[in-house]
Amino acid sequence: MRDFVATVLWAAGHPRLVDDARLRVCLVNGLAARWGATAYGARSPHSKTVWFTLSAASAVHPSI
Repeated sequence: MRDFVATVLWAAGHPRLVDDARLRVCLVNGLAARWGATAYGARSPHSKTVWFTLSAASAVHPSI
């Protein structure tokens, strides 16, 4: 997922956001039991929601 996000940002002309986005994807992936994104607008998406469910391990180690 990290590399996919990086590729999309590069292709969209946002190379300065690549490192920050990779870090955030790793953080969410480490703390979440499940996560994903939902796009709204069918063939012409106009907005997106990113959702996640925290894992039990993240409740034990909240400083991660």
